[in-house]
Amino acid sequence: MVGPLVAGRLLNADILYQAAALDAAGVELERVVATAAEPDAKVAALARLTEIACDRGDHVRAEGFIAEATGLATEARSPEAAGELTFARARYAFSRRDGAALLAGARLLFDDAQRAHDDPRRWSLAARSNAYAAVDLYNRRDPAGAQLACKSAWLAVQRCPLVLPFVKTHVLTTRAVVDVLDPERVHLAVQENVEAYQLSLRHGMVTTACDAMFNVLHFWLDCDEPGSANIFGPTRELLSDATRHALGNDDPMVAAMAAAFVGRYDEAIAHLEHASINDVEPTSDWIPAFFWPATVTRRARILFKAARYVEAERTAAVAVKAWAKSGLGGDGIALRVHAEALEQLGQPRAAASAIEEALGALAPLRAVAHLRAANALAFRLTRRRAYRDEAERFSSALHKRTPIGWDALTARERQVARFVAEGLADKTIAERLGISRRTVSNHVGSVFARLGIRARWQLTADMIDPLRSSAP
Repeated sequence: MVGPLVAGRLLNADILYQAAALDAAGVELERVVATAAEPDAKVAALARLTEIACDRGDHVRAEGFIAEATGLATEARSPEAAGELTFARARYAFSRRDGAALLAGARLLFDDAQRAHDDPRRWSLAARSNAYAAVDLYNRRDPAGAQLACKSAWLAVQRCPLVLPFVKTHVLTTRAVVDVLDPERVHLAVQENVEAYQLSLRHGMVTTACDAMFNVLHFWLDCDEPGSANIFGPTRELLSDATRHALGNDDPMVAAMAAAFVGRYDEAIAHLEHASINDVEPTSDWIPAFFWPATVTRRARILFKAARYVEAERTAAVAVKAWAKSGLGGDGIALRVHAEALEQLGQPRAAASAIEEALGALAPLRAVAHLRAANALAFRLTRRRAYRDEAERFSSALHKRTPIGWDALTARERQVARFVAEGLADKTIAERLGISRRTVSNHVGSVFARLGIRARWQLTADMIDPLRSSAP
C-alpha cells in the first residue's frame, strides 16, 4: 500500500507531467524512489520515470528503471505493483515498436482494472496503455485494431470518472486521430479534439491543448471537402481564436498550418522555411521514423494550398520516397498531393497514374478525407462513375451529424445517462454518484425530455454519447 504522503507526491508528479514539466516531475519521482519505504510506491515512481525516459527517447534509462521496478515488484507481490510494472513495460514496448508486447500489456491492464472496480490509477493505466496500443496499430495500418484499442481506452475513462484530466485528453486526442479512418465516426474527430482542447486549457495543459489544435489543423489541411465550413462551422470561432495563439507557436510547422488555416499562405510559406525537415536514419522508435515523411507531406500540402504547384509536386515526390523508407504506410497521402499538383500543372496522364496508385495505398488505411478527395480527382480525370459514387459516399461520412440533443445535456445529465444506458437503476446510480435518488430521477426525466424518448430501454450508449462505445 502507498501512504498518503507518498501518494501526494505521486499525484504532484502526475500534475507536473500533464503540464509538460518533465524535469520537475522527474525530480519528484526520484525523491520517491530514494525515500519511500513501500516497494509499491517505488514501483509506481519508476513506472512514471520509465514513461518520461521513453518520451525523451532515452531507452537506456527506461530499461534501467524497468529492471529496478521488476525487482521491487517481486518483493512487493501486490496487484498494484504488478500493474505499474506492466504499464512501464507496455510504454517501453510502444517506443520500441514492439506491438505484440504493447497490446498484450494493454489487455492485461484492462482486465486488471475490471477486477479492481473503482481504482482510478488502475483504470488510468488501462486507458493510457490502450491509447498507446491504438497509436501503434494506427501506424501499422490496422485501423480496425486501432479502433478496438480506442474503445477499450475510452471505456476505461468512462468506468472511472476520477481519472486525471490528462488521461482523458490523451484518450480523446488518440481517438480523434483514429476516427478519421472510420466512415462511421470521422464526423466526431473535430468534436473530440475540441473537447480535449478545452479540457486541457481548463487544467493548464498547454502542450496537450496544442496537440489537440494541431490535430484539427491537420484534419482541415487534409480535408479539402466542398462545404467544409459545415464540418468546422460549429467550432470555427473557437478554432480561429486558438489559431491566433498557434501563429506564434515555437514549432514552425504548427505555426505554418495555423497561418494556412486563416488563409495567410505567404506567412505559412515563411514559417516552412524555418521548419526542420531533415531526413533521419531508420530507427526502432516509430516517432522519429514517422516525423520526417509526415512533415514533408504537410509541407507539400501547404504549398499546394498556396498554389505553388511546382514546389508542391517536387515536395510530394520526396514525401513518397520518405514514406517508402519509413515503412509506415503513408505513401497514399503523399501520392494524393502529388497527383493533385500534377493535375494543376496540366499533366492529366501522370496525375491519373499517381491517383490510381494513391487509391490503392489509401484503401487499407481508410483515411476518409483523403479517399474522398482522391476519388473526386480520379473522377475528374477519368469520368468513371464508380469514382464519383465513392467520393459522394465519403463526403456523406464527413458531413454526418451527431444525434440531436446530446450537446444540450449538462455534464451531470450525461453522467446519469451513461449509467441508465448500462442498465443501472436510479438507486444504484445515486449511490455511485453520491446524490439522492430523487435528484437522479429528476436528471433522468430531463435527459428523456431533451433526447425525445419515453423509456429507459430507448437510451442506448451510442445514442446518448457518440464518443462512447461498448466494450470490445
